[in-house]
Amino acid sequence: MTLSVALLARDVLQVSGRDALSFLDSQLSQNLQTIGEGQGAASFLLQPDGKVVDLIGVHRRGDEVLLDVDRSARELVEQRLRRFLFRVEVVIAQADLNVAWWPEGAMQGSALSARTFGKSGQLALCEALPDGVNLLSDVEMHHERILQEIPFYGTEITDRTIPAALGTGIVASAVSFTKGCYTGQELVARLDARGSQVPFHLAALRAGVPLKMGDALLARPDGPNGIVTSVTTGDDGRSWFGLGFVHRSHIEGDGLRLSSGEEVQFEVLEGTGTF
Repeated sequence: MTLSVALLARDVLQVSGRDALSFLDSQLSQNLQTIGEGQGAASFLLQPDGKVVDLIGVHRRGDEVLLDVDRSARELVEQRLRRFLFRVEVVIAQADLNVAWWPEGAMQGSALSARTFGKSGQLALCEALPDGVNLLSDVEMHHERILQEIPFYGTEITDRTIPAALGTGIVASAVSFTKGCYTGQELVARLDARGSQVPFHLAALRAGVPLKMGDALLARPDGPNGIVTSVTTGDDGRSWFGLGFVHRSHIEGDGLRLSSGEEVQFEVLEGTGTF
């Protein structure tokens, strides 16, 4: 059986030095002490006001930490980390590694580290892909990541995003509520205590007519609108799937509609362990 793999547009940052672990523990929402050698986990890197810089991967390799970050966000991630490099022995450099995603979750070949990525997929840091695999195109990867409900930087994740808006499942996977303080913690903790009541929630969308990025999701003429952020066509060619943000006032109400009047089914992302 030939397995499919996608090479993701993600870069790997290597954080090393005597204070690497303690420094990152004060900056990331994830508890690094719970991550074993060769294992990875999701984490938020936040601005001091609690807004998301990026949803990243954290991997332990001895006393070093490897961070997989969206390529478009790498410069922002580095700037944000260096902003708090005060009196610590920490070196941040780019590592020459591939970030591979196995949507079926059955990884082949050797990897330095791996973590959950999507509803059933596995992300791995590796030096090279094994022979004999089916390399997915960018279009195929985009299709798979929407079906597996994975938010991406630049579409679902922007400089206005707060963690709770991405779903309780992602927060449960990426945030430790028992570790010490970290930058941006106050907003995360306050919203968790209030039941994650944010204005908009990320949702999986399905429609029988074409969805387009930027489409407004309407519930009633005078109500706040949602928005479609990512779309793909179903395998049958007659259905459309997507991700988008739905206003909290619509969650318990009737289905949403496009401006054309066509209904859009939605399900707010609440599952655990999906990132």
